[in-house]
Amino acid sequence: MVSRLRSSNDMMPNAKMFDTLLQGSTVELLHSYQVAAAPVPRAKAGEIAAAESSLSASIRCSGNGIDAILTLTAPLPIVEMTKQEPSKTNPSDWICELTNQLMGRIKNRLLRFQIVLAPSLPKVLDQPKRTATRPTLVYVFRTLHGALVVTLEGRLDDSALAFSGLVNVANEGDIILF
Repeated sequence: MVSRLRSSNDMMPNAKMFDTLLQGSTVELLHSYQVAAAPVPRAKAGEIAAAESSLSASIRCSGNGIDAILTLTAPLPIVEMTKQEPSKTNPSDWICELTNQLMGRIKNRLLRFQIVLAPSLPKVLDQPKRTATRPTLVYVFRTLHGALVVTLEGRLDDSALAFSGLVNVANEGDIILF
């Protein structure tokens, strides 16, 4: 069965699984940069708009049962706060890096469900675009510096999710010897 996702209020049969994966990955990413974030309930997500001084980047991913585009829209103050070398890094490059890191965290979590994602390179968006014809999950996170928005748009087949506790996934900070 192919999952149907429409808006933040139209739940799919296994949307809670994707909610947990995406929200957990986003909060974890922001926490790694000492940025506190809280997910907004789906019912209220449509009431919060992204700040005008926001940057957006998207990354396409495909894998077993998934062909989607992940978009991250963050207020400029959050982008600036998370940069490792503020004076040397372009904010447009850094929003791409944050989007790539978010995709990496999602990819890592999906490995436990035996889904191997193949992400593309992230690209900066002038304005986040949403097409009405493609299923979309929208996640909003409140921070002290404005709302951060994550969208996942495309095909998500929830029947492809098969949890396996046998998969050994590296955690952030683990040393992997080759």
